[in-house]
This record gives sequence, structure tokens and C-alpha cells, in this order.
Amino acid sequence: MTSASPTSPVQPRQLDVPRASSLRMFPGFTNAQAQAATKVLQKNHNDFHVFFNMKGFHNHLAHHVFAALALGAPVQHYPRIWNHALLNDLDPSFKLNQKPTHDNYLPITRANWKQSLNRATAYWAYLAFFEDEISQNGVAETLERFVLSEDALSAPAHMLVRLFDGALHPFIHIGYGIEFGVDGIVAEGLAMAAITGASSTSLYPEGWFEKVHRGEATPNDSTSKQPTVSSPRTGLSLFTLFAQLGADISLAPGTATKWEDESKFDATLRSSGSKIAAHMEKWLTTPADVENDVAAWGPKVAELAWVNTFLLGATTPPSQQSIKQDFFLMHTHNATLFLAAVFKALPGLSGKARAMLLHALARTTAYTWIARGRPVFYLTERLMKTEAMPYHPDHRGLNRTERIAQKASSSSGDEEEKELARPSAWYDVIAAASIHFDEHLVKAVRAQGYFSSWLADTPTGALHLQENELQQEGEEKVWKGQLGEVDGSAFLKTAGQMMRSQTWDADLKRQMRWTQDAIGFEQAWR
Repeated sequence: MTSASPTSPVQPRQLDVPRASSLRMFPGFTNAQAQAATKVLQKNHNDFHVFFNMKGFHNHLAHHVFAALALGAPVQHYPRIWNHALLNDLDPSFKLNQKPTHDNYLPITRANWKQSLNRATAYWAYLAFFEDEISQNGVAETLERFVLSEDALSAPAHMLVRLFDGALHPFIHIGYGIEFGVDGIVAEGLAMAAITGASSTSLYPEGWFEKVHRGEATPNDSTSKQPTVSSPRTGLSLFTLFAQLGADISLAPGTATKWEDESKFDATLRSSGSKIAAHMEKWLTTPADVENDVAAWGPKVAELAWVNTFLLGATTPPSQQSIKQDFFLMHTHNATLFLAAVFKALPGLSGKARAMLLHALARTTAYTWIARGRPVFYLTERLMKTEAMPYHPDHRGLNRTERIAQKASSSSGDEEEKELARPSAWYDVIAAASIHFDEHLVKAVRAQGYFSSWLADTPTGALHLQENELQQEGEEKVWKGQLGEVDGSAFLKTAGQMMRSQTWDADLKRQMRWTQDAIGFEQAWR
């Protein structure tokens, strides 16, 4: 293993071996698997910056390792992940990997921590600072102090904004560290946030949080009033809110942002950031929604899980033969998993902190959707008509699970019996994803697996829009098909779509197949 340079005052700490996921969703991994993963994580921690080029593209190696570990990838796979990263992204000679020397090192302290924000060269100093803070005070207190306190929220820090900017990579990064109990990865994520630009401040105007979250409970907020994903305690559901966003002609593709815009995100923020923020004031939380109990925060996280599933599984028009999934919408989807992971792993997190993270992800999801051309959701004709059991297509023309079914039913030629003998296609999907070299696919399938483990028993009719004056107009523009026709099979169907569009086979030299075109624009499908 490469060690940190002795000529640098920055000596990254030894990483903890990953613990079982706070989500507890799969059978788990052995100590041997965790140790193999740690070897790769430590090399990356010691020697590589969180950006791998001067454009600020993100080093995903830690994400890939944790996602593969959670899905059960074997011991032999982690060196392959390392080789894949070196082949495709990581360059040991990249200048930002060079740590500061004693002559040019400016340590980050509590007194000066806001002075080097948005500077990629300050990463190693921020890493050392956050490693020390977490070691002394723990993850929850460090997160509250340096992301969610008034000092951290306000200018020039804007740390909540930074955590969810950069295509949500800082939040995803700390999410992995928190989920698996590896404090050094949390420190990496906080350092990444510190050097990420705060571009989406218009989504968080002064006083925004007081408008969407009441500090004290009222009789109407009683936990005896059980909310659902479609009927929250107060305010609009995310389904209804997206219908209203869809009815706002000022947020339409071609208005909020144009196909020709080089950065559709910057264009959307300039034209519509304040409008999106105004709409998002209707998505509310109460103290009862953010108590330390999945029964409290679960419905709000579930709203985000459903909407982000639709962003991947329902946005290809039925007229199109080839399925496309948007690269940036995939990131809001992948980030949603970590709300549950963080809330479960950090019971000491304050209710206010949980509420802020919920609202930040909801706003980022809505803004990203609009920046990508506000694609409509083809619920009936695309999502629900997707193959229900996406089995792995074996090279010999017979699904592996079909062979299992044939063997299980060998005493009978009854086709119905063979069908009943088939295992769930989730086993094929997870097995293939666990050793895939598209790290985004590994992460996305794992998220769908978690959503399914939690929400797959949702029956038709459970999801619906609230009655309001814009429901019909927004429903016609956004929800192509009845929301009530969707059930819990949506998660496996979406995972199957991704396996087909990204290909089932692991390929060390893989080329990314997520589309960079903004799929809400007609031009993306020509």
C-alpha cells in the first residue's frame, strides 16, 4: 500500500473497517470482504484528491467500493475496482494529488475554516481539519456545527448548499461514510463540500427554513395522525407539488432553460431559482415528521424515493425503442438512499438537521428535474408496462433462473409450476450489479433494491394527487397515466430498465451509457 508522503504535514488517518450498513437490507458482508475493501479505500484516502481533473470531476472510487461491498461483491473484486479507476479516471501524477509541504501549508482551524472555501488546492488541509473534528466530537456534532448551524448555513459558508451542489457528490460521499461507520470517508465528504462551489443559493432565500418547518408542534401535528406519501400531515405531497411545477409555464423547457444553453443548471438558477424556491415552500415538515423514528420521517423519504424512481423508470417516451436514463437525474436518485442511511445511523442528529437534509434533497431534485427539461412521467405506458421480472439473459439463450425453475419442476411439465418455481429476478439483478464496472449503475441498483425492500408491498391506489386547483392541468402535463396505477413492482422494473440500458455484462473498459442529453427536451430523442 502506498503511504502518505513524509514530507507533508498532512498525514491522512487510518480508516476504520466498514461496519454493517445502517440500512441492514442485504445479507451483509464478511470481515474478509470488508478488509479487502478497506485496502482500496485506504490507498485512495492517502494518495488521491476527491477531484480527478481540473474541471472538478469527482473521484467515485469510494462510492463504487461501498456499493459493491453492500451488494456482496467477492474479495477478488476490490482490486479490480482499483484497476478500473486507474484505467478510467485516476492519475497518480495529477497535480491536486500532491499534498502541501511544510513550506506552503496553511492549516485549517475553527478560526479560519471559511477562508479557503471553493479552493480545490485546500482539500488536504480540510481533510485533516475534519478528521480532527470528527475524532474529537463525533460525526453528528461535526455535521451540525459545520453544515447545519446558522454560521455554516449563512454566507460565505453556505455549507448546506455546497453539500448538495456538485451533482450531490458531497452528500453521497458523507452518506457512505455514515452508513458504514467509516469516519475518514465522512471527513473526505465534508472536505469535498468545502471545496465545492455554492451555486444554488437562490433555492434557499433568507428565511426559507422558517417557512417550511415549524419549530414547535401543534395539535394537528400529533403522531396519532398517520401521514402517507400521498397525504402528508400538512402542505402538499411531492406528487402534487410536481404537478404544480409542471403547470407553471415559466418553468417549461425552452423557458427556464434552453436546449442551446451550455449549462442548463446555471441557466435554470438564473431564470427560475427563486420561482422554484417559492413552489417548494408548499412542501412542509413538522416536528412530528423528523423525530428519531422511521415511522416519523419515513413517509417524507418515501415521497422522494418514489419521485426519484419515476425520474429514471418513467421518463422514456413509450414511442422510443431504446431506454435512456438521465445522468444528472440519476444522481438525485442515488442520493435519496442516504437520507434513510444517515437518519438510521445517527440517532443523535437533531430534528432540525433531519428536516434541513430532507428539504435540501427535495429542492435539489425539483431543480435538477427542471434543468433537465422537466421530463414527464409515463407511468402507465412506460413504467408499468416494463418487464416485471428482468432475468439475466444467459449467453446460451436460457436464463439461469429458467434452468433453476426447470430443475425444480423436473417432475412435471406444467408451465405454471415452472413459473412459480422461478426465484425473484432481484437475485439476477443484484448479482450482476455487484461486479459491474459502471459505478453509477451499482449505486442506482442498490438504491432501487433498498426502496423495494421497504416499499414493494405498496398496492395500486395507494399513490394519488391531492385535490387542488392545479391538479388537472399539472396531471395532464406531468403525470402521463394515473398515479394510482403504480404499485411496488416499479422498483424492480426500474432496476431492470437500468440493467438493459447500461448492459448486464461487467466490462473493465466500459463506456458510460447514461445520457448527458437533457431528456425533457424533444431534441434529446431525435
